Parts: sequence; structure tokens; C-alpha cells
Amino acid sequence: MQILTRPQKNTGLLDPSSVTRHRVIEIFQETNCLRTFTLEAGDPLGFECGQTVLVSLKDQLQSPLMLSSAPSDGPNFQLSIARRGGFGRAFYDQVKVGDEVCVTRPFGSSTLSPDDPRPLCVLARDHSVVAARSLFLELLLTGKTRRFTLLHEVTDPHQLAFDQEFRDYYLPGFCRYLFLADPREQTGWPGPLGRITSASIAEHVPDLESTLFYLCCENGQLDFLLTQLAELPIRPRNLFVEAW
Repeated sequence: MQILTRPQKNTGLLDPSSVTRHRVIEIFQETNCLRTFTLEAGDPLGFECGQTVLVSLKDQLQSPLMLSSAPSDGPNFQLSIARRGGFGRAFYDQVKVGDEVCVTRPFGSSTLSPDDPRPLCVLARDHSVVAARSLFLELLLTGKTRRFTLLHEVTDPHQLAFDQEFRDYYLPGFCRYLFLADPREQTGWPGPLGRITSASIAEHVPDLESTLFYLCCENGQLDFLLTQLAELPIRPRNLFVEAW
């Protein structure tokens, strides 16, 4: 198992040699607390699905953010930001169309390749579905196919990130299963209640031993999901964890 952690937030300046400035040209309201910002780039950023950039806001606040667009949909790129935490709230509330932000070169080795022939299962919670969205769009744009299962657990049915894209576009080999972790919020919910468990993983992933598993969540949710995965015949080398 490979566990990766993102760099910690800090208030220092970014390394000038790795920074480029990009102008915000569009803002999409995904949910009432999640926005996707499209940034203009003269040249393609050159990233892979699942990679991260360090973003600076007014040369003070900075945070690592995973790229949410498809690498082939260049040269512009997208960042999806939830209104939570100091950086997230500041970026969400303050950044407008026409503003410039500083971005480093993409980094991170835990990537999702559209060319890998092995089946893939992404387990995500709430807004941590960004890498899955990036791969989903990349497969759509390139016409490539990969068996790709998304198990998406949410705590609020009104915060279902990128729901319309996943529903409206047909992608061969792609299946999405939704789980509502908080049964108090079940009004109108179309999927099962409760958390992602070993039983639900086994039910929706037909070949556990050959499937690559990519777990993307906050550290507070990591132990529970790792415990569920440990109950299944999953090879440790086939499990990748992106936690923060």
C-alpha cells in the first residue's frame, strides 16, 4: 500500500522558480459551497489525473489543490474549491473572474492513467472526488476505455459534487455508486444509506484481486475505510491512498 500525504498549508511564499500566474476566466457553481475555477494558460500545464498544484492567494495564504479538469482539455485548467478551512473560504469568497493566482508546477506520483488496462475503483468522500472527475473527463475526451468504478460516500445529498456530469455523459466501462453516510439527510436520496463497507465494495467490484484501488479522503475518514478494505482480498501493491 502506498500512502501519500499532501504538503501542509503554510503562509510562506512559493518557490519563484516553479510559479506561474494564471487569470481566472470562468467560475462554475457546482454546489452551494463548491466552485470550479477555470484558469487561463498560454501553454498546457502538463499534468496527469490525480496530480496537485500548490496555489497561492495574494502571496500570503497557500494550499495544495488537486487539479479537477482533464489533462487533454488544455491549455486552460480547472481547480475545484470547497468553502471550508481558512484557504478554501478565502479563495471561494474573494477570487473573481479576472483575478490572478499563483500556481506551481504539478506534482504527485499517485496518478490515474487512462491508458492502464487494469480495472480501477476510486473510493471518495464528499468533495474528494476531484481525481475521479479528472479521469472521467479525460476518458470522455480521448475516447479511451477503462473499467472504472466510483464509490462515492456523501454526508449531505445537496453536496453531491459533479453529479450532473457523471449522470449526463455516457462513458463505457464507468459505474458510479452513491452512499449517504448520514441517514438523517435521506429525504429524496436515491441510493443506499450508510457508509462504504467491505460488503458494498465486494458487491460492486467484481474482481478484487486484479483491481487497483484509489482511496481519496481526509485523514479523519482514513482509518474506517482502510479497515473495510483490509477485510477483502486486495493486494497491498494495488492500494493507493491520497490523504490530507
